[in-house]
Amino acid sequence: ILIKKLLRVFSVSREQIAAVALMPPDQLALTESALTDAAMSSSRGIAGILAGIALFSTANTALIALLTASRILYGISKDNALPRALAKTLLLRQTPWVAALAALGLSITLLPLGKVETLASVASFTTMIAFIAVNAALIALRLSQPDVERPFKVPLPLLFCREVGSTTP
Repeated sequence: ILIKKLLRVFSVSREQIAAVALMPPDQLALTESALTDAAMSSSRGIAGILAGIALFSTANTALIALLTASRILYGISKDNALPRALAKTLLLRQTPWVAALAALGLSITLLPLGKVETLASVASFTTMIAFIAVNAALIALRLSQPDVERPFKVPLPLLFCREVGSTTP
């Protein structure tokens, strides 16, 4: 965790130094995307590359979220906690196609929200709720069934460690 934090600090510091080297600090203070604006002041080609990287990164994140959501729906429905139809898979590749379509449908219903920031907030909030629910279920199982043999046991203090689920830089 410490190494992760140090790498993040190093990465952010490097970006800040690069931005200040390309654009005066008073102008950087007025912009919402400092690195992109600094790159654009230096070269439109570099700004285009940054935009392409951002677009690719966003598309990749959306794809991972859809894939993960479909697998979660598949797993839960396989345990009969959701309709069993969501557990149907393709014969050749064993892809949970009904769950994938359901995840796509749920995602499409969020499109009218419009702004990317709103969608990101909804995704972050949903992820946080999922982590809270998993931790609450883990604590509830440990307290209600303390004698059950478990293949892996999470130390209780670790559940409350801020660094475990931290999304802050």
